[in-house]
Amino acid sequence: HPRILVEGMELARDETIKFLDVVKIPINEFKDKQSSKSEKKEPEIEYNVNERNKDLSRELLRNVAQTSLRTKLSQEMADHLTDIVVDAVLTVRNPNHPNQDSQIDLH
Repeated sequence: HPRILVEGMELARDETIKFLDVVKIPINEFKDKQSSKSEKKEPEIEYNVNERNKDLSRELLRNVAQTSLRTKLSQEMADHLTDIVVDAVLTVRNPNHPNQDSQIDLH
């Protein structure tokens, strides 16, 4: 039943967040370790998702995601997942990648 699947997904999400909170390395600590490993200066990574993706229309992405999800899921589930999917795509998108078309395979 879909309700049970959603409950399982939410439980998995909660457990994943708990795990990540335990094993996470604060970004400043990580950057300090990286800079001490090598003298080479790496380009600064933009961590602000909104700033990094200001060239994209969030509303357009929402419409594409919602349309696609509604062909595979119930309307209620698709609408619930739409913003989650858009946030996930925007989070992993790298605007500095040399081949923008090959970053994320949505199939």
